[in-house]
Amino acid sequence: MNRRLAHWLAWLAARAGWPGLLGLLLLAAGLFTQASLLPDLARATSALEDEARRLAARQQAAPLAPEQPPLAQRLQGADRAPEAVARLFAAAGKAGLELYEGTYKLQGDPAAGLLRYQITLPVEGDYPALRRFLAEALNSDANLALDGLTLTRETVEETQLRAVLRFTLYLSRGRAG
Repeated sequence: MNRRLAHWLAWLAARAGWPGLLGLLLLAAGLFTQASLLPDLARATSALEDEARRLAARQQAAPLAPEQPPLAQRLQGADRAPEAVARLFAAAGKAGLELYEGTYKLQGDPAAGLLRYQITLPVEGDYPALRRFLAEALNSDANLALDGLTLTRETVEETQLRAVLRFTLYLSRGRAG
């Protein structure tokens, strides 16, 4: 029987050639891979589906977060604008920059019930100091937004930058803590 099987395999190899043998080899490798990996993948998929169901049930059971108050109630009142500007100047001093002058413009938005205090500040300093200033200013006041930044320098070799920073400080119309 073994001799007959060997003869048949030799005949099949001669008839199919190397492409046929390669195809048979790849087919055998695919069947082996399927038989060895598929049970593990099925178990992993089942475990992930169970975890997804558990997390979905937990999220449905979790209490809803309390409603956020309207934006105007979360903002500082207009009477706190000088404190916010003082924090801006303190952040500049902490970064090693001096603010000499600036333009300040208060605009109202009747539909939203808030005020926009637009602040334009020209500053001079090196790039790391400007970055420290912006990081400190924006991190110290949640109502402050950087609207624009213009950087210039006289020559490529110069380390000092001239910057014009445009901020908006959002405030509520009423008095807030």
